[in-house]
Amino acid sequence: MENSQNYLIVKKKDTNEIAYFEYDKLKGYDITPKKGLRIKDAIDVNKVVLINSTMIDKMIEKKLNKKLENLLHFLTIIYQMDESDESGAGYFEALNQISKLRQEAYNKYHHYLDAKKMELWEKKLDLLEHEVKLRLSILMNTNKYSQGGKSR
Repeated sequence: MENSQNYLIVKKKDTNEIAYFEYDKLKGYDITPKKGLRIKDAIDVNKVVLINSTMIDKMIEKKLNKKLENLLHFLTIIYQMDESDESGAGYFEALNQISKLRQEAYNKYHHYLDAKKMELWEKKLDLLEHEVKLRLSILMNTNKYSQGGKSR
């Protein structure tokens, strides 16, 4: 059985000491390092818990902004392929990705973010969703009128 000890390293200006805290009772945001990332002559870390609220906000915003960037990149690809995709499958996939990101942001991060930041995040996603729905409705209306001209 392995020895399970938990430490919290605190750097103070006055002293260079390591303080011991009961790690299991501290509440914070858990981060696990990337798999396969090994540095020679370094300490292996399984989990890091952030306790500082400003650091938690920055980390979560960084993660959400990265996911938003990926979604925006996906949307620009769909918008560029607009003429070739007559079925609108790309737009439906974009709507699924937006709803997935909204649920993920709420389920994982609403405990850590304040109401103002969650509301701002919701507004960003609502704006993207509205734009995709608008483009989808335009696409469906143009296909409906272009195909409905002749009937036999």
